[in-house]
Amino acid sequence: MKKAFAFVLSLILLASILISSISAGYTPAELDEENFDLVHGIINDNTYELGDVNSDKSVNAMDSLTVKATIAGLPGYECVTDAADFDADGQISPVDSYNLKLVLAGKAAVSDYEGSNNLYRLTIGGYDISDFSIVIEEDCLYSENEYMAAELFREHIPAATGVNIPIERGTSSRGHGIYIHDVDKSSELGQELGQEGYKYEVTEGDLHIYGTDRGNMYAAYEIIEDYLGFGFIENYYMFLYKQRSVDIEEGTDVTFVPGYRFRQSKTTFNSNEMYRTTFHLPRGINGAIGFDFKNANIPASYYGNFVGTVYIDIHSMDKYHRMATGTMPDESFGNLEQRYYQKYLSGEFKDETKWEPCATDEEQYKKLFTGLLEYIEFVTVGMDIPLLYEDGTNCFSFSPCDNMNWCACRNCTKEARKTSFVDIYLNLKNRGAVDVQEYYPGLKLSSLMYEKQAPVEVVPDENLILILGGTSCANHPLGTDEECHGNGFYGMSRGEFEEFIDTMVGLCNQTGAELWLWYYPETNNWWIYDIPNIYTIYHDVTWLYQHGVTGFYYEGHNLCPGYNFENMKAYMYSQVAFDPTMSLERYEELMKDYMYKVYGHGWENMWEFMQMYVEAGDLVGYEGGNTEPYCYVGAYNRAFDFVSFEYIAENYEYMRELIISAINEFDPPEGGEHNSMRIDRLYRFLCTFDLLGLGATYVENYLNGDEASRAAYAERYEETYNYYFESGMRDTVYSKSGIDAPSTCNLDSNPFLQFTAGSVRPHITEMLKGN
Repeated sequence: MKKAFAFVLSLILLASILISSISAGYTPAELDEENFDLVHGIINDNTYELGDVNSDKSVNAMDSLTVKATIAGLPGYECVTDAADFDADGQISPVDSYNLKLVLAGKAAVSDYEGSNNLYRLTIGGYDISDFSIVIEEDCLYSENEYMAAELFREHIPAATGVNIPIERGTSSRGHGIYIHDVDKSSELGQELGQEGYKYEVTEGDLHIYGTDRGNMYAAYEIIEDYLGFGFIENYYMFLYKQRSVDIEEGTDVTFVPGYRFRQSKTTFNSNEMYRTTFHLPRGINGAIGFDFKNANIPASYYGNFVGTVYIDIHSMDKYHRMATGTMPDESFGNLEQRYYQKYLSGEFKDETKWEPCATDEEQYKKLFTGLLEYIEFVTVGMDIPLLYEDGTNCFSFSPCDNMNWCACRNCTKEARKTSFVDIYLNLKNRGAVDVQEYYPGLKLSSLMYEKQAPVEVVPDENLILILGGTSCANHPLGTDEECHGNGFYGMSRGEFEEFIDTMVGLCNQTGAELWLWYYPETNNWWIYDIPNIYTIYHDVTWLYQHGVTGFYYEGHNLCPGYNFENMKAYMYSQVAFDPTMSLERYEELMKDYMYKVYGHGWENMWEFMQMYVEAGDLVGYEGGNTEPYCYVGAYNRAFDFVSFEYIAENYEYMRELIISAINEFDPPEGGEHNSMRIDRLYRFLCTFDLLGLGATYVENYLNGDEASRAAYAERYEETYNYYFESGMRDTVYSKSGIDAPSTCNLDSNPFLQFTAGSVRPHITEMLKGN
């Protein structure tokens, strides 16, 4: 964890010194100048072909018979509605039967009834989309989120339907409009929606959308997903469903306000500007962390500005001490960002793994606070992100170091005896939160807390956000009746953790402070193996929301290639953090939808694989006849600490065949780079699972196997080994080709143990060795 954050910081600082931060306001000469485009990959769905109503891959007399039988209501015929809907009216009628007859008779072609786009007919309130324009208010600036929402519709509607739709001001010249309204925050609706809520409705054939800072954008993304058929599923590509006809019905009335105030996913963080509009923003990720928005030609206000952290860190006080003790070079050195960075480098280094600032020393506090102010300017200048401090929207890190080595000086020890070290360090954090108001009134400070102990007397200041960090059980989720046997919930039993959360939320509620969570759902150490905690994420996120937690930071690695289910887990986190009131059934529907978009028509095989993989996680600890489960945690455990190697050994061939079946059922790519990328993902998935399965079966099939099984085992391992290196896979971010990956293909020992360091449970490692 410490190495990961040091790496991220180095990237931020390196980017700061290498790239100047000159960003002009967005002032296009013409209204329809584009801020982004859709050249980024769109994968088009091919779930049906018009005329092939029985899905036998051809259009023939059986299709005609099936349509007639469906119209007549005869049982025993399965008809794909979209494939039979020639007139695109959303139903199967005699008109469709007649058109199909014309095709079969050679008097018409399927192409006569089918456009080149995936959504053949879009209507709003029954009116065709060609009768619409996008209408913004007369005084809407190009730099506002209202205008971004308009651009989203203008770019995605033609991409789905082939119909171009203009942006106009005031009223529509086409008779109907998609009207986008910037709501006054002080109004009754503005108070209801807050910064990110939205409302949309269809009245008298017009679509009206209402939002304040970010709501119009979120409403646009929802409509584009739910009605146009786009799927913003990850950074690398978008998906577009094939649909015959869609109507946003008259009387549609939707109001929604996101659940968690702060929602960040480090796994999906990427510095490429385009990815903001393909995952980061449509998925409701709302923080401005890192250098994702550095050097943008478009101001943050276009994206509705940002909520939560402008700078988040698990150990920032060491950096502030270093900044305050450094020497600022003169203006000849470079721009302000470069000068601050040089000042930082020249300061006194403190090891964040060993050092904590004194909580009672006045001179130490002055250094920390001075360094905080300078670091705020350094980061905001470097990323060119305005601090929205007047209304408490943004916060900035003010965290002790990544350890619990409290200061042992006489004054700190004396004060801690009266209450606790938690109290005196909370006093230090509170003081910073109060003092920073003189410079940035309304700015909140966020501070990580590792200690699982509530303060005795001190309550957090109204401008302080406490972020609870640490690792929790990944296979016994919150919000269920499953009690832990070992690591527990942040080192506590279920009851102790619930009491602690309720106490901290209660203390925050006394003043208006907040409690957020720093969550570890994946293993940074081993990319090629995946923690089976997809359901744990749902239960934990919803449970914590119900208990009053208001922010959620999903830890991971922004460079994670997602060989297994990591991208899906980050996607599902973003969905449930945006709407933490969703049911488990809805959560599973979204998972299945994601799997179809990523794994194609073989997705059901991958769904079954995932269910078995989760079961393998449930059985960890029972290996070797043990009777109690093992509680594994994210970030630190290894593959056979979060799945049972005995379960994998028993089910390896069947689970492997599920992946093979998904590959075989995948529709062949039609020259599209992104389609082939999806197939490559399945092959990489197969590679990682083979390494796991070969590790689980090494003793049985190789050490103790017969000549045939040993030969088959060796052949499969050689194929897996070669694919791993030829495809450029790697274990972690800390290595180019594998942190422990073997340099030669050999079976002198268990392949799994050659690629990883075994298990944190010594007896499991010995069993994998055959001892």
